[in-house]
Amino acid sequence: MDQYIQIVGAVLLSAIFVIIVKSGSTGIGELLTLAICAMVMIIAVQRMRPILELIETLGDLPSMNTGIIKSLIKVLGISVTAEIAQLLCDDVGSKAMGKSLQYLATAVSVCLMIPMIQALLSLIEEVLSKI
Repeated sequence: MDQYIQIVGAVLLSAIFVIIVKSGSTGIGELLTLAICAMVMIIAVQRMRPILELIETLGDLPSMNTGIIKSLIKVLGISVTAEIAQLLCDDVGSKAMGKSLQYLATAVSVCLMIPMIQALLSLIEEVLSKI
């Protein structure tokens, strides 16, 4: 928790610095924003390692479908990267591009969820057939 507070503080200070830099040169401000976002993403991925290890452990269970676990990880990655990409597009003044990225992420996520939906329907069929 302490590391989180430190990172939030560093990002807020960086945001103030970006505002100061943007007043002089817009290109440098966007590059600095992109670099800060990349650093925060790297830290976030590192902090998610225990979650990914738990998901891998669940995937090793004989009753779990590893394809579903992999799809869950992909959907998580797509949603996080799409959100950050949209915010960066909004930041540089291209809201339409950011919104189109969100639609693409939604479409890809739904496609990745098809095996999960099929597995759920199979499970429901199996339970209903035993009743």
